[in-house]
Amino acid sequence: MMHQHNGKHQQTGTALFLALFVVSLVVSLTIVWFMKNRIAIKHTQQMLVADQAYLYAQGMIDWAASILVLSATTTNTNQENTWPKLLPKTHLPDGHGFMSGRIDDYQTRINLNNLTDENTRKVFINLLSMLHVNIQEPAMALLPDAIIAWMTPINRLTSSAVAFDMQYLQYTPPYRAANRPLQSVSELRLIAGVTPALFNKLAPYLSTLPSNVKQHFKGAPPFIVSAYGESEEPESSSQSSHYYLVQANIEIDDLALVVYGLLYRTMTDKGPVVGIIWQGRGTV
Repeated sequence: MMHQHNGKHQQTGTALFLALFVVSLVVSLTIVWFMKNRIAIKHTQQMLVADQAYLYAQGMIDWAASILVLSATTTNTNQENTWPKLLPKTHLPDGHGFMSGRIDDYQTRINLNNLTDENTRKVFINLLSMLHVNIQEPAMALLPDAIIAWMTPINRLTSSAVAFDMQYLQYTPPYRAANRPLQSVSELRLIAGVTPALFNKLAPYLSTLPSNVKQHFKGAPPFIVSAYGESEEPESSSQSSHYYLVQANIEIDDLALVVYGLLYRTMTDKGPVVGIIWQGRGTV
C-alpha cells in the first residue's frame, strides 16, 4: 500500500512540475512576443519620425528657394550680398521639435576643381596657414598636388598621380583615385593627407563647382578674403552668384537630421528661377 501511495505522490509531483513548466513556457513566450512587438512599434515610430523630419527638411529647401527668388528681385544690393541668410532655431508646428537652417553663397568659396590654377593654389595654401591646421609645411605644400592627382584623368596620369593611387591601394579597404573632377567636398576625406580635423576646418570654405564657374567675391567669408591677400582676386561675374548651399537642421525627440542641398538660381525673362542640383543627408 505504501508503494502505491508513493507512486501516486510521484505522479502528482510530475504533473505539478509539468504544469509549472508549461506555465513558465507560456509566460516566457508571452514576454518574448511582447518585447518583439515593442521593438516593432518603436521601429515604426522611428521610421515615422524620420519621415516627418525629412518632410520638414524638404520644406526648408523650398523656403530657401523662395528666399533666393525674393533676394534676386530686391533693389537693396547690400541685402543681396549679405551671407549667410539664417533661419533661427524655431519650434516645429506640432511643438515636438525644432528646425533651423542657413543659405550660403556657394560661389564665394574656393573651388577645389580650380586648383590647377596657380593663383587658386596659392590662396588655398594661404587658407591652410590662416586656419592653423595641424599639418607640417611640407605636407601643406603637397596637399594641392594630392587633390590634383585625385582629379587627373586616366589618360593624363603623371608619375606623382600614380604614386598616390598606389598609396590608396595599400589602405584597408583599398580604393583608387576618382580620376575626374570632385563632385562633393566630402570626397576630400578620401585624399591622402586629409585628416578628419583638417576636413572639418576646411569644408566651410571650399566648393566643388565646375571649373569654368567664376568665383563671386562679394560677400565672401572673411577668411577667404584674407586668403587672397595681395593675390589677384578672382574675375567675378558682374551678376549675382548662381550656386547656393542650403543646410536644414531638424530635431524631433531624440532624432537629429541634417540635410544639404545645392540650389542653382538663374534669371529669365519671367524673373528668377531656382532649381535643385543635388541633395543629401548629413554631408556636403
